[in-house]
Amino acid sequence: MRPFKDHGQSEIINKVKELRGYASNLELWVLESDPAAPRLYYGSDLSQALNKIKAWSPSSGAVNPRRSLQAARSLAGPKGALLYVTDTPNSKAPYNSNILSIGKPIANCGFTGIEFDERDGQLIWKAIIRNYSPTTQSRSWHLSTDQNEKTSEQQITLAPNSMTTVQGLFPENATHCILHLSEDEFDFDNQLPLVKPQAKQLLLHCLSSTYKELSSKMIQGFPNVINESVQENADIFLGNYTDQPSKITTNGILFLPSNEKASKYLSAPVVTEKHPLVEGLSWQGLLVKDTPGISPEENDQVLVWQGNRPLIFVKTKKDILESSGNTKEYYSLIFNFDINQSNLAKQDAFAVLLLRFCEQLRENKESFESLLLETGQTLAIKHHSDSTLSNQQFNIVEDDKTTITMEKNHSIECPDVPGFMTITSNDGQQSTPLLDAAVYFADTREADFSKSGPAYSPTTVIASTTEEHTSEDHLWRYWCLAGALALLLSWHYSTSNSPKNV
Repeated sequence: MRPFKDHGQSEIINKVKELRGYASNLELWVLESDPAAPRLYYGSDLSQALNKIKAWSPSSGAVNPRRSLQAARSLAGPKGALLYVTDTPNSKAPYNSNILSIGKPIANCGFTGIEFDERDGQLIWKAIIRNYSPTTQSRSWHLSTDQNEKTSEQQITLAPNSMTTVQGLFPENATHCILHLSEDEFDFDNQLPLVKPQAKQLLLHCLSSTYKELSSKMIQGFPNVINESVQENADIFLGNYTDQPSKITTNGILFLPSNEKASKYLSAPVVTEKHPLVEGLSWQGLLVKDTPGISPEENDQVLVWQGNRPLIFVKTKKDILESSGNTKEYYSLIFNFDINQSNLAKQDAFAVLLLRFCEQLRENKESFESLLLETGQTLAIKHHSDSTLSNQQFNIVEDDKTTITMEKNHSIECPDVPGFMTITSNDGQQSTPLLDAAVYFADTREADFSKSGPAYSPTTVIASTTEEHTSEDHLWRYWCLAGALALLLSWHYSTSNSPKNV
């Protein structure tokens, strides 16, 4: 609705007056299609309602209006008039709604996506521009930085309903950039904010030289997994179950070694539990020797069974923080067999399981990250669990203009308007940066105005509230009597003056 909210003022006025009829009382509710949004207006002044609509800045994505129409029907009552204003013609809306479409086809072009690539130590961005119209369109684009630098204008021509890719180097001396596309009637997808991506890094420390090769493969093959030589700084340990530190300080991927050479393999069927770490993975080709194992504790989550033998499980342990008495959880992925007497290393499921576990630990890590996000996207920010931060708040700065303060343990929703967003954790004494993000618009459904147009679909049932609130003329009986007398007098004089029949 963003390009049309000012164009349909006269149509809205006419339809509201038509629905009002001759009712003396008018009660107006103006609501958005997003049921979570506050109402725009309530009152009896149509001009004030139109001013609120004019000042309204539509920003939400594609929303099913059914819930808002249900709320509107409950406000208007079963006999009230309900007008659903949209930009795309629709022949039917629920809850006995009149449908007014005030849109028109727009030749919109805009950014729809972005990705990064690194070549020779240089960061390269690639942006997709889409033409939503059935005609050829020409546009220009350029890049600006937070250092007040600007590239030269570049011209592009897009075929009907097509896409093209533009790319360039991310400036070395800049941290924030914006891609600009020449303006059209829909402005949300004409700018694409950019930041240098920086994911959380997972620091891996190998406890045993036996697993040095596996450690190297994980560091080389898994994204954002870094070798850490200092044990105290590591986020995750890799080694034997018996080599883990006595004091709980981190997470682990641990194996159960055996000094006994087993002669037979376990023969029972392999069964997986319903768990995100092993979802969709096949372990049917896994061969495991019958070596001694350990029994999981009550709170451990078994992932893979072979008969009654738990082969793989996740152990959860809690460490009590001395400063506060609160607890912090650590997770260990336990392989409850001797992998040297198995074919585990040849299983594709083994590599996927390790990757998923590392990604889960990385997401749960309390650390700074820099991301590209979409408008309206929901994300969770990890924060400290120490009670000294019990009054911790998130300061969300949107495009350097608005600051929103949120208590911890709340999910955070990106703004509906493209721009930059930073999040810091504030415990009252110091601020810790948690997120630096560029938020861009990528809803292709809402950027396509090729089917927009003007139309009106009235409801099949006329609102009876208009009749109930129409002021009655108490002299109607006298007017009827006067009309009847006038007719009688007219008939009398017309017959008395007519010539008599011979």
